[in-house]
Amino acid sequence: MSSAVPDPSFERELAVAMDAGRQAADVILGFYNAGSTGTYAKGDGSPVTDADLASDAVIRRVLTGAFPDDALLTEEGARDERRLGERRCWIVDPIDGTAQYVARTGLFDVMIALVVDGRPVVAVSVHPVSGRVHAAIRGQGAWRYDSDGNRVRFSIQPSPTPPRLVSSKWYGGRDSSAALVRISAAVGASPPPVLEVGFQARAFDATERTYDAFIGLPPPSRISIAQE
Repeated sequence: MSSAVPDPSFERELAVAMDAGRQAADVILGFYNAGSTGTYAKGDGSPVTDADLASDAVIRRVLTGAFPDDALLTEEGARDERRLGERRCWIVDPIDGTAQYVARTGLFDVMIALVVDGRPVVAVSVHPVSGRVHAAIRGQGAWRYDSDGNRVRFSIQPSPTPPRLVSSKWYGGRDSSAALVRISAAVGASPPPVLEVGFQARAFDATERTYDAFIGLPPPSRISIAQE
């Protein structure tokens, strides 16, 4: 931990982030189970739903209520330029995987993190469908919480040989198939599937682990430049 950080434990911040994430997950699940969510297109063409906006409102209320002086950056909110001059900033994705939410695959999460002096110090992800929570404090480790609130130390076990690799359309997987094949061959693994979702911490959990390494690549043009 940096000596500039006033409270190296961040236990209160973790507790508040978990509370915000769980409340947001409950709201999201209400929309999801009712199948009544309105869906709209953002300026970049990506979807946003009533559940995204409701989750955003809940998280804002909880975080600003506990830490009114902290800056806040959320995917669905107006960009707060004040954050650029603040030491502490919360970064939030009210629903990570909105397209999966709309498709009703269950593969979506609530993501909340606190950055202090440019470094992430607290992170929380909540999976609304299962109620499972993953959380971490910088320098102290990570934990898994089940729907009953039981806390278990989270660690990534050694991978099998060869490792199971995976990529995502959001991290260049669709545009870098040749590079993915080369990487896989170098470690003796099969070419990785390209997921429709991004990185999910819970996918590395021993209780549901399905792969061992996540590969994200820059655009092919940048790979070619690096090889030259």
